Amino acid sequence: MDKKRVDIRNVAKEAGVSIATVSRVLNNTEKVRESTRKKVLESVEKLGYRQNAIAKSLRSKTTQYIGIIVPEIEHEYFTIIAKWIENLLQQYDYGVFIVSIEGNNDKAIWYTKLFLDHAVQGIVSLVDNADVIKLIQKAGIPLVIADRIEKVEDLGHVSYVGSDNAEGGKIAGFEMARRKVNKIAIMRDKREILNVNERVEGILSALNDSGYQKGNIRILNTKIDREYISEVLNKNYEQWPFDGLICTSDYIALTAMASLLHRGLKIPEDVQVIGYDGIPSVNYFYPTLSTVTQDLQAMGEKIGQIMHKMLLNSSYTEYCKIPVEFVKGGSIL
Repeated sequence: MDKKRVDIRNVAKEAGVSIATVSRVLNNTEKVRESTRKKVLESVEKLGYRQNAIAKSLRSKTTQYIGIIVPEIEHEYFTIIAKWIENLLQQYDYGVFIVSIEGNNDKAIWYTKLFLDHAVQGIVSLVDNADVIKLIQKAGIPLVIADRIEKVEDLGHVSYVGSDNAEGGKIAGFEMARRKVNKIAIMRDKREILNVNERVEGILSALNDSGYQKGNIRILNTKIDREYISEVLNKNYEQWPFDGLICTSDYIALTAMASLLHRGLKIPEDVQVIGYDGIPSVNYFYPTLSTVTQDLQAMGEKIGQIMHKMLLNSSYTEYCKIPVEFVKGGSIL
């Protein structure tokens, strides 16, 4: 028999029982004699029958799926967090759908509507989009926002998991100040994203407390694009040669380091560099990157745990910040 065409009627015929009996066995809705249950399951195995999950979800208006929205799937930071969310939720028999919006807000809204149309049980959003939040809240399903968020206190029934970005920024600032560098460039994502803004504010606070004047600090705004980062770095270095560079992400820092080395500069002798995030790639670059690390596994697992609690208890919410720490690499003296 063509397994692609096997349906519940084929199973019933093979087992010598009614379609209703097969349905009761598969859905475990009513008691069935053990001998009958065994016969049905043996027929299911023999024929390779699979329940139509889409049809089942349409009947019950529920699924066993969670949607995850990330800004860029190619960015190691987001893929690692998504991996640990998926690992945790799988323990509770939930599968995940992961979508990347590539910085496109319209795409974020489109995917959110698609998730809702397909009855996902909850959504994890790593993008900061008010329209997405409103759509999910209106649908009345659990929402966990990770890493990027505005005005947490105004969100209502929403959970949040992030790191202590302001503290992390201060750590980076003080660590660079300890190296007695003269001119410090702060390279940041040019978008007005709360976690980036908090990191920059923390860096500036630490540098100010360490006695640095405005004339010795410059903020370089960049897109999250390798060529753009290199262009911004080279243009500014030619105009204002700096000997310290703090970046608001490891992705920016690693790209900037490659550009500095390409210019013939030595790291850390000519320019000392500090990143932020703690992605595994920092260990495979030479010199290794000094960075403010977030425990991405802990963040992903915490997101998954909170989502599970919200699924079990519709009134449950949690606001959580994951601690950060500094890990010294070869990019600073």
